[in-house]
Amino acid sequence: MSGCSCHTRLGPHAETEEERNQRENAMATFLIKVAKVIEEENKPMRCKVACSSKVALGNEGYALSFYAVYGGSEENDKYFKATPSASFVMQTVNAAAAAKFEVGKYYYVDFFSAE
Repeated sequence: MSGCSCHTRLGPHAETEEERNQRENAMATFLIKVAKVIEEENKPMRCKVACSSKVALGNEGYALSFYAVYGGSEENDKYFKATPSASFVMQTVNAAAAAKFEVGKYYYVDFFSAE
């Protein structure tokens, strides 16, 4: 029998240290591969954007507009190649949240699946 570490009359023999090390190394390698697959599947898609406007809407809060970056640095060029076009507007009624955004500053937006 190939691949069997047993004697036909005496049954399985005790695992040698070398066999145990090989088995443990194979299992560790497998678990590392599984972890990488899980990490890649759960990895967010990141977009780099610039705030283009912040408009106070009175009692309605603030409207904030953003667009994808397109140049000005090596990092921006990298993001431009991945996301050459993007824009969105968000509205918040939370003045403290709106205060965190400044026109002309860059921000990262991470997208995760909601399911």
